[in-house]
Amino acid sequence: MAESRVGILGATSMVGQSLVPLLRDAGHHVIAYSRSRQKHQPADSIEFRCYPASGETGDETIADWICLAPIWTFPEHFAMLSGHRVKRVVALSSTSIFSKRHSADKAEQNMAAQLARGEGELISWAEANGIEWVILRPTLIYGLGKDRNICEIARFIARFGFFPLFGKAEGLRQPVHVEDVAAACMAALQHTKVRNRSYEISGAEIMPYR
Repeated sequence: MAESRVGILGATSMVGQSLVPLLRDAGHHVIAYSRSRQKHQPADSIEFRCYPASGETGDETIADWICLAPIWTFPEHFAMLSGHRVKRVVALSSTSIFSKRHSADKAEQNMAAQLARGEGELISWAEANGIEWVILRPTLIYGLGKDRNICEIARFIARFGFFPLFGKAEGLRQPVHVEDVAAACMAALQHTKVRNRSYEISGAEIMPYR
């Protein structure tokens, strides 16, 4: 049986670092795109590439794609994916599309608007071209010691022995581990019954910020 080829946008992201080995171990040939050139190819089944210059579309068939880059940047790559004869796309968005929509912080409102615009453009493009799509909206992602949320707090506490809080800090959070997000991307790519839908994904435990 021919080796399945999967393209990834944002492959060097935190989720990408967990997802690429999963795809490789499942027998896929991974074409991993990032903005920075990688000096070493890690394995025969993984091929790192820089994003092509504007206007380049490619000519090889890569039917399955996973977008881990910010979803509002995804429209920049429509032409490239069409050139590769894309058939199915799994894209990461965020639950911030809901939680930050009515925030008092203008920057958070803008982020929610960017997410909504990116999702809308992806769906419109995919449905106009007969492409299957799945959008995953994770909550706060943590893990690998690299996130800028939980791991940053842990490093601060390890260094200073405390962490400052405002008020009672009782707001609830439901963080999701990066490896679970990667597994969800893998599952969304493999199972056809989930196509053309959006899903919120979160960790199993709900806890107050404190």
